[in-house]
Amino acid sequence: MSDAATQYAIRLNRTRRMVAVALQAGDMFCLRFHYTDSKQQESIRIVSPMRFDGQHHFLGLCMGREEVRKFDLARIEHIAMVLSADVMAGEPVQEIPRGTLPLQKPSL
Repeated sequence: MSDAATQYAIRLNRTRRMVAVALQAGDMFCLRFHYTDSKQQESIRIVSPMRFDGQHHFLGLCMGREEVRKFDLARIEHIAMVLSADVMAGEPVQEIPRGTLPLQKPSL
């Protein structure tokens, strides 16, 4: 396995574990991550995970969109857990200009 493939597998497994931990904690945690959608639009999402949908996807309530969405684990980067008590539904999704990522994590 090449270094790039190894790093990809490590990132995917770490993301899957973070989602699993958030699911086990119930409503205590949400996940904040950079997400690239199917149209290659990058955004920062805050999501309350609901359940896995197969091996590589999960369903979660996107707090910015205020809708249940399906997320592909392979399209997630920079994932972190945040306390649900610190999250407000309806905060707009932070769109990121294509090909750029913020240098600092956004404050909640």
